[in-house]
Amino acid sequence: MHGSKVMPWKASGGVPREDREFTEVTVSLPPMIAECWYHPGRESLVALEEAAVAVASLDVKAGSWMAAISGFLLRSESVSSSRIEHVEAKREDYARAMIGLKASADARSMAAATDANQTMIDDAGQTGAVRLEAMLTAHGILMKDDTLDSEFAGKIRDIQNWIGGSDYSPRGAIHVPPPPDLVPGLLEDLMAFSNRKDLPIMAQAAIAHAQFESIRASEAASESVSALDSLPAIWTEAARPRKGSADARIIPWLLERPVFEAHSAAHIAGVAESSVYGAWERPSHPGGTLRSHPAHL
Repeated sequence: MHGSKVMPWKASGGVPREDREFTEVTVSLPPMIAECWYHPGRESLVALEEAAVAVASLDVKAGSWMAAISGFLLRSESVSSSRIEHVEAKREDYARAMIGLKASADARSMAAATDANQTMIDDAGQTGAVRLEAMLTAHGILMKDDTLDSEFAGKIRDIQNWIGGSDYSPRGAIHVPPPPDLVPGLLEDLMAFSNRKDLPIMAQAAIAHAQFESIRASEAASESVSALDSLPAIWTEAARPRKGSADARIIPWLLERPVFEAHSAAHIAGVAESSVYGAWERPSHPGGTLRSHPAHL
């Protein structure tokens, strides 16, 4: 379970008065999970086994065919991930960026995402492990040409970051990750968890991803996506949103989708993006079963 801690905050420079008066912030403290065990319910266990068998079967039956389209699949994933960050480019522009020709900034960013993903895949294939070094190398590839955040490329953050709220302080932030001095230890713990051999592989990947998003290891952090395992409809009653409120409009929409983009959810439901996170917090707390994790570094 995630904890929290109140930390002092002092703004510097020419910032608005409200941010100068902001003096403390509550940071999220992800748990250490390297030695934790995951106990899935019976239905989840069956689903995990079926998914693992399906992947293994596909690899055995159509491995050579899949290899032929692996590049296409990787590029498709990179394009989809970029769209989560509101980075889009025409196919022709993206193709130019992929072969090093002149292209838009968005297309170059998408091409960098493809190269970053390939770097991590290659490293895992060669070493048989998920390594922090490979992750930082991939992050360097992804961010090295970014006009705002290139100085943070390939580095673990050494300052406090946050999601939402003010541009000058965590005032009004939706999520405040752990303080920077805890990040190296949390990442080391996450790598240990990710390389265990005694967990259901699909669940292990999902948990590792959620933990990584909670840590927010880089200063350059996104704030677009939340992912859910499932949301039983009975939680609508447990959350009890006020009639006509933003929560009442958004919760039914969330219940129908296992994965959603906060920006799209807000647009479709006609609410502010912050309301999406607030509505997600309501059903995630009853029963203490699920936890919210903004996703995608």
